[in-house]
Amino acid sequence: MNFQSLSLILLGATLTLETQADSLVRVYELALKNDYQLQRAEATYFADSELPVIARAGLLPKIKADYLFRSTSEDSTSRQLITPEDGGLLEVNVALDRKVNDHGWHLRLEQPLFDASAWYEYKQGKAKGLVAEAIYADARQEVLLRVVTAYLGVLRAQDNLSAAR
Repeated sequence: MNFQSLSLILLGATLTLETQADSLVRVYELALKNDYQLQRAEATYFADSELPVIARAGLLPKIKADYLFRSTSEDSTSRQLITPEDGGLLEVNVALDRKVNDHGWHLRLEQPLFDASAWYEYKQGKAKGLVAEAIYADARQEVLLRVVTAYLGVLRAQDNLSAAR
């Protein structure tokens, strides 16, 4: 075999490997977009990654605010006897209309010096966040493994078919 034909064979094999590698990358990218197991793991990861933030809320100060508004209205009429200057008695109707509005704010800020249960919940939330991250990374590795296994299975089947022919 001369040098020119050997270089053509090597060039053809290299192009074939590059095409197969490129095709494997495309298959992997499609699997990342469409694999339901990975999508489920990703959704779980995003939900569980918020657990440390939620758990930290127990350590932060708590502000409580209340607003009170009370309105009372009273209408009454009473009959009274009065004595005018000329003497005698005079009966008059006295009307009383009274409205009272009462309102106010009540603010309270609480920050315990140390709350053991809140501290342990915070630590547990951080640990759950790390576990969620590890599970998601594992799911990505599983997708890669499934894609490569399936891709190599297809290549093996193609080789077996061409060998059988």
